[in-house]
Amino acid sequence: MTELIILDLLGLVEQLVGQENFHSKSTYPKKLNNKNYKMMKIKPFETELKGGWTFSGSKVELDNVSKRIDLLISNYLIEVGVDDSGWNKLYKDPENNRYWELNYPESELHGGGAPQLKSVSQEDAEKRYILKE
Repeated sequence: MTELIILDLLGLVEQLVGQENFHSKSTYPKKLNNKNYKMMKIKPFETELKGGWTFSGSKVELDNVSKRIDLLISNYLIEVGVDDSGWNKLYKDPENNRYWELNYPESELHGGGAPQLKSVSQEDAEKRYILKE
């Protein structure tokens, strides 16, 4: 049932903005160069990164925070768990061992909406995930 709803939403989005103008996160670069690597890493004071959408004319794109999240999970953070639903993933920062949960809080939107990374305590991580460390 959920898959049908997602497919229906995808069709609606494609009709609204035109398939050639819709950009999914898979179109963003997966590799970092040394110049932007330090800028991208999670700062000690950050506890949540919430992505969103940008609209430019007829184009719908993930915003810079969403792009940063994609780069973090593809190149920096280490995946250490997935919840029972398969939607939420748990990552660990290799430098400071903080846990980060990746989820999609706007689940009614295409692909679950824009991504969100949120810091979680070790206690919460152990309660909600089977850790594969």
